[in-house]
Amino acid sequence: MTICLLSALITTVLVNSKSAKEVNILSEQPTDLTIYAEKYSDLMQEITQELRINKVRFVLDYAILPDETIEIFIKLPSEEIENRTKIEIEQLVIEVLREKEFNPDQFHLKISSYYETPSDDERSSVRLSYNDLMGNLMQELKKRNHLTFSLEYAITPRHVEVIINLPVDSTENTKLEVEQSAKEVIKRNKYAINDFQITIVSKILTK
Repeated sequence: MTICLLSALITTVLVNSKSAKEVNILSEQPTDLTIYAEKYSDLMQEITQELRINKVRFVLDYAILPDETIEIFIKLPSEEIENRTKIEIEQLVIEVLREKEFNPDQFHLKISSYYETPSDDERSSVRLSYNDLMGNLMQELKKRNHLTFSLEYAITPRHVEVIINLPVDSTENTKLEVEQSAKEVIKRNKYAINDFQITIVSKILTK
C-alpha cells in the first residue's frame, strides 16, 4: 500500500514504562497546525530522550495556545506526584529548552498523573500530538481482550483521524466493538467526538 504524504512525524507512546506500538502521525498537507507540530517535534524528541536517560516513566504531548505559547504535558504513572519529582522534571525540561536556544517563557509545562481527568481549561489549547489519547485507547483495547492491533492517527485540516488496524479475520461485530471503545475513550478524555474520524481496517496477518 502506497500513501502519498507531504510530511510524516513518528513518535512512541510509553505506557506503564514499556515502549508501546509505534504511532504514526501523518499530515496530509502543511497546514498552520502541522507547521507548528513540525517546528517543535525535534525539541519534543530531545525532551523525551532526556527524560528517558533520567529513567522517568512518562507520556509526553504538546499543544499550542491562542498566544502561540506551547504547552508541554508530561503524565506520570502515579496517582500522587511529589513536588520534588515535578521540580526535577521541570529543571530537565528547562535545560533542554535553553540548550536548544528556546526561550523557556514561551512554554508552559504541566506535569500530572495518568489518572488525572483533563481539565476544561486544558482543552483551550489546540493539540499538536495525541500520545496520551493513543495510550489510553491502547490500554482500553487490551482490557477488552483485543491483543493484536496497531494504532495510527492523522492530523488533517478537517479532523483527527484515528486508524485502528485489526487482524484480517476480524468480524463486523469486533470492528463495531473497537469503534465504540475508541469513541468512549475520546469522550472520557473530554475531546469533542465530532473532531475525530475513526477508521477501522483489518489488514494484519496473524498466520
